[in-house]
Amino acid sequence: MSRDITRDLAVIALIQRNWALCTMRSMKTSLKGFALAPLLLLTTPWPHASAGAPPAGAWGEITGERQSHTSANRAATTVKMIDGSAVVERQPRVRPGMHSVVVHWTPKRGLHTSDRTLRIDVKPCKRYYVNAQFASPGSTLWQAIVDRIEDIPGCKLPSAAAGAAKGG
Repeated sequence: MSRDITRDLAVIALIQRNWALCTMRSMKTSLKGFALAPLLLLTTPWPHASAGAPPAGAWGEITGERQSHTSANRAATTVKMIDGSAVVERQPRVRPGMHSVVVHWTPKRGLHTSDRTLRIDVKPCKRYYVNAQFASPGSTLWQAIVDRIEDIPGCKLPSAAAGAAKGG
């Protein structure tokens, strides 16, 4: 019986690894990727949460949506991985604490760029907008930055954390 479970876990790990590699490539998606998407969503544990459960209570979110429309030196990014787990949501929820975030920026001209890694200390009930900051307008040299932090509507801080957030 345990051999079957071990084999099933190995197959799931292989599917997750292949899906992560597929999402790390270009935005072109094959029919094979579409066929595996429902299976991936059923088998992927909640990212960055112990025991595969969504964060209970307060959480944080990380997104690559663009926020600073006044600066020509900023662009939206794609959040690809958080703490080594592939991201499939647009605004993934994470537990408060330090997280390693891998983001990607794709230029409109079709050039290929490398990923950037950023460490973020996520606070409860906060949404972090991670964008690409360029050296100058028209440049492809960029770094990942936290462009904006905002409160998440509807997120409730636990009573101890709420007092600390208001006081500090």
